[in-house]
Amino acid sequence: MKQILLYCLLLPLILTAQTNVNNSSVEGSWTSNGSPYLVQTDIVIHPNDTLIIHAGVEVVFQDFYGLQVMGHLIVNGLPGDSVKFTVADTTGYFNNSHTGWFGIWDMDSYSKSAEISYAIVEYSKLDGLFFQGFNYLNVQYSEFRFNRFNGIFTDWGNLSMEHVTSRNNGAAGIGIANAGYFTTDISNFQTLNNATYGLYLGQGSNASVKNGLIKNNFQGGLYISYESFPKPITNIVLLANGNPGSIGGGIIASDFCELHNCIVRNNLGSNGGGIRAANSYNGSVKILNSTIANNAATNSGGGIYHIGNGGLILINSTIQNNQAQKGGGIYSDLSNYNGAIQSGFYNLLIKNNQASTFGGGMYLYDVTSSSTMSNLTIVENEATQSGSAVYCLESQMYVPLTLTNSIVYNNVNDQIWDASGLFNITYSDVMNGFPGNGNIDSDPLFINDGFYPEDLSETSPCRNAGDPFFISEIEVDIAGRPRIDNDTIDMGAIESNKFNGPSNQLSGTVLLAGGAEGALMNPVLNQNNLIPLSQPFSDDPWNYNGIESLDNLPEDVVDWLLLEYRNAPNAEEAVDSTVIFRFPVLLKSDGSLVDTSGFRKPVFTGSFTDSLYLVIQHRNHLAIMSAFSILNDSGITDYNFILEPEKVYGGKKSLVELPGGFWGMIPANGNADQQIDNEDKNETWLTQIGQTGYLQADYNLDGMVDMDDYETIWKQNSGKGSNLPVYTPPGNWVCGDALTDSRDGQSYSTVMIGFQCWMAENLNHGNLIPLGEDQSDNDIIEKYCLDNLEANCEIFGASYQWSEIMNYTETEGIQGICPEGWHIPSDSEWCVLENYIDSDTVICDAYGYRGIDAGGKFKAISDLWMQPNNGASNQFGFSAIPGGYYDFNTGQLEGTGMYAQFFTSTPTWLPGQTITRSLSYNLTSVRRKKQSGEYGQNLRCIKN
Repeated sequence: MKQILLYCLLLPLILTAQTNVNNSSVEGSWTSNGSPYLVQTDIVIHPNDTLIIHAGVEVVFQDFYGLQVMGHLIVNGLPGDSVKFTVADTTGYFNNSHTGWFGIWDMDSYSKSAEISYAIVEYSKLDGLFFQGFNYLNVQYSEFRFNRFNGIFTDWGNLSMEHVTSRNNGAAGIGIANAGYFTTDISNFQTLNNATYGLYLGQGSNASVKNGLIKNNFQGGLYISYESFPKPITNIVLLANGNPGSIGGGIIASDFCELHNCIVRNNLGSNGGGIRAANSYNGSVKILNSTIANNAATNSGGGIYHIGNGGLILINSTIQNNQAQKGGGIYSDLSNYNGAIQSGFYNLLIKNNQASTFGGGMYLYDVTSSSTMSNLTIVENEATQSGSAVYCLESQMYVPLTLTNSIVYNNVNDQIWDASGLFNITYSDVMNGFPGNGNIDSDPLFINDGFYPEDLSETSPCRNAGDPFFISEIEVDIAGRPRIDNDTIDMGAIESNKFNGPSNQLSGTVLLAGGAEGALMNPVLNQNNLIPLSQPFSDDPWNYNGIESLDNLPEDVVDWLLLEYRNAPNAEEAVDSTVIFRFPVLLKSDGSLVDTSGFRKPVFTGSFTDSLYLVIQHRNHLAIMSAFSILNDSGITDYNFILEPEKVYGGKKSLVELPGGFWGMIPANGNADQQIDNEDKNETWLTQIGQTGYLQADYNLDGMVDMDDYETIWKQNSGKGSNLPVYTPPGNWVCGDALTDSRDGQSYSTVMIGFQCWMAENLNHGNLIPLGEDQSDNDIIEKYCLDNLEANCEIFGASYQWSEIMNYTETEGIQGICPEGWHIPSDSEWCVLENYIDSDTVICDAYGYRGIDAGGKFKAISDLWMQPNNGASNQFGFSAIPGGYYDFNTGQLEGTGMYAQFFTSTPTWLPGQTITRSLSYNLTSVRRKKQSGEYGQNLRCIKN
């Protein structure tokens, strides 16, 4: 019954309304009270006019109508309460003969602007949003879907686009053109299942593109037109784009572009399954720190297809598991190459690529001596006919091409096929030998330490065996290590010498209590395909910039975790500033941790000076840290957080106990600020309730945000916080120090109890008003004192009516009249305090006297209490004193010396009524009761 009542409060009854829009000129404000707005004509926002559309509005277009923006459009949706633009009848919206609407659009009106937040734009017969020649367009947290042409297309204007999804459109998801004179920023976006390209950058687009997912678009993922000149494209994942007949799969680049930290996987095209670089306008395609894997081409260039008179620059990247007829990994045709344009390959791992004819790793046609190839590791590639590692057909103008400081080993059949006779290889390890200065033919002695399978062991003949006079243009290798550790460079993509510390393999187990059933967790998120294939820690507060991803998840994976290694002399000093390495891992249902291979244990390979401590972070559980250094003599760590809570910094207080004697990480940290409080309910859970997916408020990890997340998880853990060590500079305030209220100079004692920091004295702030007068909403904080004497407020603290302390709102957890940085404790925060003091004997929802002896432990040992003051010990320093209560019926303060009563910020279902706590001189328990807010009580504030 209680849950039904809460649902009713959360989902108030909305009376059906309707507004017919027949006037072509629109401005003003559209609110949910008038929704839906039925548009029965073309509507226009004229220059200097503004239309504001508020959350919850549905705009329904009929016939062949649309919204033209010549003035200013502001769409103010909210999370879970979007503004929707749609059509009355979605049947056949893609068919010109059928009625429909024409989207949001305008052309050549430079005074216009639009700000669109939390909107859905669907079923347009043209583009969902088409803006040409505009002043400013800001789109965020919006979705464009099922539109006949592009989801969004912009031309000539300043554009900011963030957290936008464009999917299932009949042309491109997002199209940009002619932004060269303007600012164009696209970030944190998704383009999915579109009929042409996921993202189209047309001529002159000059866009900044970062942090996006481009997936399953039919003609290709990212199209870069000639003379588009985009800024470096960073942190983009391109998955499963293209088809057997498309010109390219993941990326089609017709001119200059730079890719940084991108993942190009499982794409398909005719030439260039992963990337087609057909740059015919003398610009180089430059790819850095990226992975091109598991792509396929029906003709040439499974990973990369390069042709034209522009250059191709590859740096610190992996080309792996790609397939084609020619050039399984890379196909490069430089027959029209302009030698003035830079080209070169540096620090590449080219592995396990396959060609059905020639060039398993690389197919080089008419290459030129100005193309530098240095520090390549070319292994385990295969070509059915010849050139499993490299097939070199010709050399332009018969000038030798040089490969140096490289490893060519363990490729199937032959290694190198040099049809030109001009392939110059030096200071390289080539299986079966190859003539050239400094070359060797020796097993490179790779060591698979879980970090890079092609890392060099300490006894590898390839260490310090490169060209002794070689000066690397690239400062770091593919693993991010400094390229030359001593006087001589190593052969291959990885410089081994820099990392002299042990290779630490973590054999750890941990449970997420939100999804745990005993010693196992239910992988329901995985079973419903809700877990992202790319690591989810790119945003605040983690800001991890790695691009780890998988093609698919093992069946028993529960979620992602972020591991953090801290280098410190002891656990107390292992604070944020000591972090030396972070990386994401996968958590399996039995609590074991694996890296993104899905089976290998996580490995830390690095150097450190002190002890190494491990922090485990999750998106909605409190982080934990190892209590002891994770090293042992063998370098392999077995750290069981499930059965051994003493191994966690803070011990049992940092975990929650599960049935069967197991321990798990504490859930309900919805905003990931390491404190479970009202923000996790009001700002996270309430905004997502009723939704399904991979959501922060899904505290029990079942894929749904519902009452169980609130009742079973949040309420039981509210008030708890992470126990990670925190650096406090000398002189900085810490809990236990005196709190000085900057408003009046009053000073209060404070005390840390469990995870919570409380005032250890009653608040005494405001202007004294006579007893018998109600406190009022007049922007002045008013208080009562015993016998109307200020001196008594100095002893007992002030007494306030509930509306006064809440600043005349009913928002749980509000600051109210507390000092800055503090707030009025909620009912659940009081329960956390009681359970900490009373050894978890309190049932949070029960009314009346509860617990065993918490009341006595709260009470100060003081003569202010009437005798016998049962059980008073003040064991935890809360120092409760009997300030009594204000009785609005008599206009007096009653019960002074007998009772201590405290308001919470939690209202009941009845207006003006709240939940309070009461202590009595003759009892050892604590009373939880409902109380009219017209009474006055004392207030203890709790720190944010």
